[in-house]
Amino acid sequence: MGYIFTVLVSTALLTFSTSLTAFAKIPTEVLAPYKAYTAAKEKGDDKAIYDNAKKAWETAEKVMGDSKTTGDLANNFAELFALGTNPYKNYKLRRKARERSIELAIFYPEDEKSIVEIDRRLKLAEMSLSLRAFKGNNRTEVSAKNSDFDAVERALKKYDMLDSTFAGDLYVLKSRLYNLRKMYNKSIEYADRAERVYESATDDQFTHYPYVLPLYKGDSLKALNKPVQAALEYQTVMQNLKGKLPADHPFIASAFKSWMKLRSSLEDAGRLKEAEKAGLCECWPYEDYKSKVTPLKRTPPKMPGGFASGKKSGHVVVMFDVDNDGKPFNIRKVSSTSSKLDKAAMKSVKDWEFSKRSPDEADNARKDVSTTITFRLMDARGNILPE
Repeated sequence: MGYIFTVLVSTALLTFSTSLTAFAKIPTEVLAPYKAYTAAKEKGDDKAIYDNAKKAWETAEKVMGDSKTTGDLANNFAELFALGTNPYKNYKLRRKARERSIELAIFYPEDEKSIVEIDRRLKLAEMSLSLRAFKGNNRTEVSAKNSDFDAVERALKKYDMLDSTFAGDLYVLKSRLYNLRKMYNKSIEYADRAERVYESATDDQFTHYPYVLPLYKGDSLKALNKPVQAALEYQTVMQNLKGKLPADHPFIASAFKSWMKLRSSLEDAGRLKEAEKAGLCECWPYEDYKSKVTPLKRTPPKMPGGFASGKKSGHVVVMFDVDNDGKPFNIRKVSSTSSKLDKAAMKSVKDWEFSKRSPDEADNARKDVSTTITFRLMDARGNILPE
């Protein structure tokens, strides 16, 4: 689906209390860079976030040694995922931090220790898996370590949690691993196992893995030339049936891009009615397409000069709102095959005109209208170049 493995970049929740009493137990040498780290988060200064998180952990190692705080700070540093840089950067150090955080999970209370250890082991497996999925210009091959997955399974057995949400999480990662190895049937097998575990799990753990599961399953189904089933998997993420993710979450955005491409290809292949009968939605979002605002004038885009000399056609998926007078606004790109096309596509939509709002029109009929702007190139013989 053109989806590069997404790691949930979360701000690690340290178990530090913000009370002065709790801070008093932490040496000043450790507390100072930690406070600088939290201040950098408020400012959005990525370099300062990274540097101070690293310093807080390394200082804790020197002055506190083996402790719960040291483990939390190591985990906090590992969570940063190099803040938008090449994920290979500082990988060994971040892996060391994650391994150290696992080792120091023993300092948690007995009723929390198992959850903390397994959660951190899962994230270590995900870290190595993400590198296998990453595609960059300066890539050095790094394979996902089977030992990381084995360690998660051993921990699940150790704590008698093979029927827990965490077991489902492990199967999700294995589904992705086999997808990357192009063993698509095996990938779907593990995806199905994960679904069964999630359905029967009685614990209340909330993780992000159930949300990426349909993305991975959709990838494998698409690779097996099952576009309708793949589109339906992506659609479950977009619909966000459990309602725990915001509409602009990266998982939903990724699913939307893949869904739009598959829906377009199904339409081109004359299979749209078949897909809609199977449950594919008519449009995004999920209202009836016929209740949407009616276009009156759609100005075609101008072909960008830098793109016209290329060797591939392309398209841009655009989403926008329409005011009561029929003018588009809040125009934004959802996805595109080339950034060279983005400006021309959005400029074209800005000049479109729609019907004025009628008294009986639904409140949401003018929000999140989506369209695909297609740019077709032809060769010297007049043949349309593929994307």
